[in-house]
Amino acid sequence: MLTQPGTTRPEYFHRYRLTPWAIKESYGITLTAPDGKPVDLITPDGRGFVRSNLERASGGTIRAQVERLFNMTPGLSHRSIARKLGCDHKTVAYHVKRLAMPRLLKVA
Repeated sequence: MLTQPGTTRPEYFHRYRLTPWAIKESYGITLTAPDGKPVDLITPDGRGFVRSNLERASGGTIRAQVERLFNMTPGLSHRSIARKLGCDHKTVAYHVKRLAMPRLLKVA
């Protein structure tokens, strides 16, 4: 790609922002970063709101999802369950251990 001398790459900037509704309900606040760009922070109430809605939308906690997948497909490895849930295989192993489920032989 040929460019004129002295030109620089464009600076792309995108951040997800909290909605005005979330800020009004005290689920988050907006601050200004040292570079002058706005930064949204989620409050503890906001984290609780997000967590409860994610649990409802995804079918429960990660532990409940691990248990459901483990029971529905007994031969599924920890890594396969982790890929389906979008989490780390160590997280799946932790929840399997906490649920006192038998350990899988294959960890592929």
